[in-house]
Amino acid sequence: MVRSYTIKDPFSENRIFLGRIVAISLFILFLTLGLSVRLVYLQIAGHKQYASMATDNRIRMEPLPPTRGIIYDRNDNILAENIPSYSLELIPEQISDMDETLQRLQKLLAIPDEKIEQFDKLKKRQKRFAIIPVLILVAIAVP
Repeated sequence: MVRSYTIKDPFSENRIFLGRIVAISLFILFLTLGLSVRLVYLQIAGHKQYASMATDNRIRMEPLPPTRGIIYDRNDNILAENIPSYSLELIPEQISDMDETLQRLQKLLAIPDEKIEQFDKLKKRQKRFAIIPVLILVAIAVP
């Protein structure tokens, strides 16, 4: 009795290969569809939420350090005391008309021309999104 065995079956190999191609194609299509749905959600449905989150990132909260006590030496002379200081800072990127803003601030706060010129020099050296100080005020304690 003679039995013939075929070692290579091209038809079943092609069927397995095509099955794998279809499975991988469906998987890639499913992932692409999932990414597309997520993109639509982020761009359309979540736009309002993410836009407000981006705006919140621009607003900078700075904690104020607590006031400390006055430090005296042994002869009751003040070595260190708390003097509040205030800083007027501008971000050029967020101001549409810088010249008008500076003129209005100069009228309101009596800012000297030298400070405005110094601000212009700093503005040229800094990036548009950087914070640039215009005026720093230090309160003087009167004993």
